[in-house]
Order: sequence, then structure tokens, then C-alpha cells
Amino acid sequence: MTKTYKRISNVDESSSAPMAATNTNTSTSASTNATTSTISEQLYDKLHAIFFISLSYVTIKYTDTISILLTSADIIRPLLYISIALITVNTILLSYLSIYIPKIKGIKVDEHNNNKNGVVGGGKTNSDLWQVYCPRVIPIMTLNGVLCGIFLMRCFWPVWGFLTPFILGVEFFGLLFVTHFIPWV
Repeated sequence: MTKTYKRISNVDESSSAPMAATNTNTSTSASTNATTSTISEQLYDKLHAIFFISLSYVTIKYTDTISILLTSADIIRPLLYISIALITVNTILLSYLSIYIPKIKGIKVDEHNNNKNGVVGGGKTNSDLWQVYCPRVIPIMTLNGVLCGIFLMRCFWPVWGFLTPFILGVEFFGLLFVTHFIPWV
């Protein structure tokens, strides 16, 4: 059973009707151009991802991050455990938003209703659904991410000093760009 949720517009229906009629053609062509990319753009995206993944790998090997994480006495362990807990919460919330709601629960965006601009079916995604179905999840994930970054920097600061933000930043971007190679995303 698939549930659909209708986005409620703040614009009066009578005043948005002429705008919907005039903007329908331009919006649909713009939305199709925005979602399709050429092979050269896709190749550039993959090369960019490979660069950051390689840079992250070299950083992990050069700084010996794994053994420092597991055995170093210089790491502030309570802050590391708090960071791991925050990462776990963000992973669970991300799984809820990207897997549970659309795939298991079957809730989809109703493409036939007007969006905020009054354009019919104009480029809606599952992230539009998040604003309606669970609007507080993204701010909670943002706060968790910021706190996790601060706690990770503080817990690794005794090991790497002022290089800690750069090392963790490179490792974060490497982890982020790994998602380019997940086939179902």
C-alpha cells in the first residue's frame, strides 16, 4: 500500500493558476536538463570521486589512522565514544529517510500536485517528502554532524595537533565520495 502526501502551498490557487500555465513548459525542460547529465559530466564526477577516495586512502596510510584509533593512549576516549554514538544516530536517521520511508513503508511524493511555485510535477524528490513527513530529522542530523565533528577534532587533537581538521576533512570527503560507487544510490 503506497501512501502519497500532498504538499500544501502557501500561494492562493486562483493567483497561481496563470503562473502555472506560463511556467509549465520552461520548468519541465529545466527539470529534465537538471537531472540528465552527459557522459563527460558523469566521467568527471567519477574521476573527482576517485581523486578524493585516493587522497583519503593515502592520508589514512600516511597518518596510520587505524592503529592510532585502536591503540593510541593519546586519544581522548570518552569524546571518541560520544562521536561514535553520534555517527550511529546519523546513520540510523539516514537509513530511515532513504530506505525505510520510500522503500519499506512505500510513501512516495505525489507528482500530480502543485509544488510551491505552482508548477505541476516540477522535479520533486524524496527530500521534498522529508519536509512534510518528518521535518525535524534534517536539523537533528545537522546538529549531530556538527557535534560529531567537534568531538572528533578534540579527541584526535593530542595526536595530530593543528593538522587534525585537515586530516579529518580529507577522510570525511573520501568517505562521502565512496557513495558515488554504490550502485543503487
